[in-house]
Parts: sequence; structure tokens; C-alpha cells
Amino acid sequence: EKLQRKKYNVMVVDLKLPGLSGEELVHIVNKTHPNLPVLMITGHGSGKDGSFEKPDGVFELLQKPIDLSVLIKKMEEAIEANEPG
Repeated sequence: EKLQRKKYNVMVVDLKLPGLSGEELVHIVNKTHPNLPVLMITGHGSGKDGSFEKPDGVFELLQKPIDLSVLIKKMEEAIEANEPG
């Protein structure tokens, strides 16, 4: 709903959301806003080593806890990578 009313440069979404998984949200966003870069954050690993495979449509998967300066840097990288030209 908010994506329809306002333009965003980047989306940061948690893997675990109430009522909808982060992966489901990314799938919806990729269909409606294919040029919107998405960063996903998670505190949950799924592999034996605690790693988690980056879902399709996600620019980068980040592990919690994440330092704010790292998050800002990754957001800037995602925006720059999405700029035309």
C-alpha cells in the first residue's frame, strides 16, 4: 500500500515478519517494483554453519546484529547499483 503512494530508493526488510515472510514480501515487491533494491536482514541462519542463502530478488542478505554504519553503507551500495548509467 505504501509502495503505491510514495517512491523509495531502497527497501530494508526482515526475514521474519508478522503475517507475511520477508521472502513473500520481496516476491511481491519484485513484481510491482522490479527496480527497487531490497536488503534483507535476519538473525536466523538455516545452514549447518548458521548461514542463510540469499533469496532471489534480494540485493544483499545481512546478519543481525548489524552495525548502523554497515547498514547505511549497504543501502548506499544498493542505491548506486540501481542507478541508470
